[in-house]
Amino acid sequence: MGVGAAGLALLSYLPESEQERILAENEQKLYPYGAISVKKLRLLMKATRERGWSAVGNAAVQGVLGVGVAIADRRGCPRFAISVSSVEARFTVKRQRAVVQIIKDEISALESYGYIK
Repeated sequence: MGVGAAGLALLSYLPESEQERILAENEQKLYPYGAISVKKLRLLMKATRERGWSAVGNAAVQGVLGVGVAIADRRGCPRFAISVSSVEARFTVKRQRAVVQIIKDEISALESYGYIK
């Protein structure tokens, strides 16, 4: 959890104690995914919380970058996430922001129909 955009989005919004448990349990399993470390994962989690969506590249699949948005339940606990991935060279920051806005708009539409939250 955390090497893909959806997993990173979910991990970033879990309670800190749960984040630490997951990081500790998976620390030895991270390296094959783009040589990611717990230290780097913590930086990615911090950036995710600051901007409100995740972005991670060259981890799960070399040359691919993904963005993700976590969706919380009524109590604010992240339950699932939506992510979109693309070839890194074509996924500029401008495009990432546009895709994230589309995801957020669709989440808002689902909320307005009562499907989530």
